[in-house]
Amino acid sequence: AVEIAPFDPASVEMMLLMAKKSGVITHFYPLTLATYDLLPPPETVQKELGEARKAKRCPIYMDFREEFDMECFFGSDEKNKVLKRKMRAEAIWKIVKETYERIK
Repeated sequence: AVEIAPFDPASVEMMLLMAKKSGVITHFYPLTLATYDLLPPPETVQKELGEARKAKRCPIYMDFREEFDMECFFGSDEKNKVLKRKMRAEAIWKIVKETYERIK
């Protein structure tokens, strides 16, 4: 089974900050990709040299969900900025995780 790693709140916040600074309206859509069978991780990790990756022929699956409102979500009324960022990342992660379980 593939484990969908939790999203890093700081990374999600950085995406939001870059979008706000861009000067144009930005829309966020959760995207789920099921590509594990196409390019599975190596059996061992060799950080110094890298590792061989063998791609296979197989179907891949992807699914865009409804637009995610980065300002209005469960927990968006939280006053603590750190907790609010964590709740935002978790809300998006849950959408992606549930979608992955459905499409895979």
